[in-house]
Amino acid sequence: MPAYGTYWLMYSTVKQDIEEMCRKMYGDYAYFLYEKKDTTVYQFWRNMIDRQLARTEIYATKPEDCYRILSGTPIDDNYQQAKTIGGPMKKKD
Repeated sequence: MPAYGTYWLMYSTVKQDIEEMCRKMYGDYAYFLYEKKDTTVYQFWRNMIDRQLARTEIYATKPEDCYRILSGTPIDDNYQQAKTIGGPMKKKD
């Protein structure tokens, strides 16, 4: 969509979904570790996370990305920062 700031709407919605998924994962991990006293849960989660990191290695943050983020340098020379930023497209429950 060739409108100003439309990518942020999608990004903020995806970001909200990921944050929700992370909270659920942390809760599940804590539940099995502390409530169920499951001693195998750490190794299970460690293996699952290692597999997922290996699958998505192509998307890993590179040193040049770190420098760009820390220096505030945009990827595109024609980048213009939005004056206002909209929130996610869906409401939290």
